[in-house]
Amino acid sequence: MADSRPTRAQLAAALTFLVGATCLVSISLGWAFPSSVPTVLRYLNQAGAIIEIIVAIGLLRRQRAAWAFALSLEGTLTLVNLLGLPYLLKAGLAGQLSVGLVVARLLLLIMLPFCEKEVSSAS
Repeated sequence: MADSRPTRAQLAAALTFLVGATCLVSISLGWAFPSSVPTVLRYLNQAGAIIEIIVAIGLLRRQRAAWAFALSLEGTLTLVNLLGLPYLLKAGLAGQLSVGLVVARLLLLIMLPFCEKEVSSAS
């Protein structure tokens, strides 16, 4: 009988899509990264969310290039958001939702290296 549990790569793909979609929707509705944070931080997270959704498709297909790009993207977004954390904490409730997205990206960054053996070397 085949094991029906999702693999780590599938979980990483689902989490990548979920974080990207949540970030994109919350920025579009004005729930996260409000106008009081630097514009660069808001636009970077919006562009990163779009790329996360696209990369999640490659992660579901277990493509190594998508895994490597997701790992570097999450590392960059996590670093930039951690540097912008003081601005997010001063932004009130919307800033606190933004901090939640930063924590989700940090967890994704921790999770992605454990999926290395499940992605194929051929793209």
